[in-house]
Amino acid sequence: MLKNKIKSQKGITMVSLVIYVASFLTVTLLIGYITTFFYNNVDVLNSTAGGAADYNMLCTYIKKECKTVTNYSDLTKHFERKNSIVYYKDSSHVIAIANNVSDFKLEGIDTKRAKLVITINNITYGNIFVID
Repeated sequence: MLKNKIKSQKGITMVSLVIYVASFLTVTLLIGYITTFFYNNVDVLNSTAGGAADYNMLCTYIKKECKTVTNYSDLTKHFERKNSIVYYKDSSHVIAIANNVSDFKLEGIDTKRAKLVITINNITYGNIFVID
């Protein structure tokens, strides 16, 4: 009788061990999958945030120039796109403002308003600026 009791307890322990190992592997794989998912999306978020930061910097420079120029043609002299980078040119220096630019248009609506359309990292931004 005692021998049968020991055998049955041994089987229960083995089943418990198999269930424990299977649940541990399942939880580990689930955590690995979730971690990989969030890690990959952080890279997408970084590129999107970088494009928005470049757009904000470009708008800051355009607004600054809108206060000093008298018409649209004077405004466009300060901004230039070469390859995939937009530069701000002043009398004393040249600054790279935006990277990964696939489209850049700064065109006049009339003599006192300018329209900006720019595509950074495949996201298109736009704005209208009033020249003071």
